[in-house]
Amino acid sequence: MPVQFGEGFSTLPFLILVFSLLHLLCLHKYGSSNPLGVDSVDFVFFFPKYVSKDIFCFFGFYGIALLWLVFYYPNFLGHPDNYVMANALITPKHITPEWYFEPFYAILRSIPNKLGGVIIMGFAILILSYLPLLEFTITTTKFSSFGQFCFWFFVGNFLCLGWLGTCPIEDPFILFGRIATFFYFFYFLVTLPLISIVEKFL
Repeated sequence: MPVQFGEGFSTLPFLILVFSLLHLLCLHKYGSSNPLGVDSVDFVFFFPKYVSKDIFCFFGFYGIALLWLVFYYPNFLGHPDNYVMANALITPKHITPEWYFEPFYAILRSIPNKLGGVIIMGFAILILSYLPLLEFTITTTKFSSFGQFCFWFFVGNFLCLGWLGTCPIEDPFILFGRIATFFYFFYFLVTLPLISIVEKFL
């Protein structure tokens, strides 16, 4: 019996549960980080402060914003091409993923090689989970104007990648996608270590 495409993703919730439990174990063992980057003996217990905040955010987002979006504007974040009748004989000229995949889709198609594009796109996602393991001495960007500039430049570059993911695969969007992909990795691999080195001498 052939395996359907969606069946492979049935284990994804269990993987998320495992990583959530690992996160809680690490949080219990090592504690949470201080936004100011300094050691403190004034601890705040997880219960009831953070539990009440999480419950409020949960019901505030899922109970109001998401349900309002689902019941009143279900097609607000959808794409018009999703309502076109499927035809196996016609390939759409321009295919775009959902909006939350578009930045990584732009990274995928900015690489000429197919396998290389998949590897780079996977690395673009995995590098986000690698950040907590990096032993940077960065305290916070609130006290560094250069750090704030680099962070907001990264945010703008990421939004630009999202926009490029919706553009046709043609010049000059291909060139812009490669430049934005370069700055995406440049921020993680060069800018953040550079800021940490500079802060050691300040």
